[in-house]
Amino acid sequence: MTLRSLLGPGLLGLVMACGDAAGSETSMSADPAAALAALPDSTWNRLASRRIFFGHQSVGRNILDGVRSLLAERPGLAWQVVSIGDAATLPAGGLLEENIGQNGDPMSKTQAFAARVDSGVVGSGGIALHKYCYVDFDGARDPDSVFADYQAAMAALRQRHPEVTLVHVTSPLRTDITGWKNQVKYRIGRATGRDQNIRRNHFNRRLLETYAGREPVFDLARLEATGPDGRLHHFTHRGDTVLTLAPQWSDDGGHLNAAGQRWVASRLLAFLAGLP
Repeated sequence: MTLRSLLGPGLLGLVMACGDAAGSETSMSADPAAALAALPDSTWNRLASRRIFFGHQSVGRNILDGVRSLLAERPGLAWQVVSIGDAATLPAGGLLEENIGQNGDPMSKTQAFAARVDSGVVGSGGIALHKYCYVDFDGARDPDSVFADYQAAMAALRQRHPEVTLVHVTSPLRTDITGWKNQVKYRIGRATGRDQNIRRNHFNRRLLETYAGREPVFDLARLEATGPDGRLHHFTHRGDTVLTLAPQWSDDGGHLNAAGQRWVASRLLAFLAGLP
């Protein structure tokens, strides 16, 4: 598969805001705390009555650190984050989280996620979501094959558990390549980190084309690409737009720093609160 075939025209137009017909959210705010303050207590009380399961790896832990940071500023909220492996008993409502699968093996994550939903931990009326990591698209992994496996597994899970709201999540990104050596490699067609971001964007495009407007989609990639000033970070590859992680949100090019954690966490909480 050529890099050209990985991206179709108009990718930027397909990478939409996190909300859709099945789960909308308020407009983006540069202040994460303000975004949460705009939500009434009644919304949080309703959310607190639902179990939400979040399966993840390291970027997910970053997001959860942001969730905990924001919730600490609103101690009156009847909502909590619980690590399934550490809890003797699970609350009736709240955010239940767990590391799932192995990095570099995206299907292992979806299989572990499905097994956890099958265990009944979410329950009727609950919400379940899991995410891949940017390392799941390193190397020469075919994003079309990854998506085909994902789509089949999620369709089967949805059929088994119509009582659970399943949320799709776009893959996180890495910052764009820096340094003149990397720029030269890219221009002469040598492999660089841009190849992996192209693959991540291709997977995300397939996910958005399939589910946006039909089922809830949390567009993590677009949030990561949106800087504090609202600028969408990207590069152009043969006329196509490829989103990249805004450097303001990361100190190592992949994981979220404190500011990035709060930025994404505020949008995730608002998104979850807006789900029917």
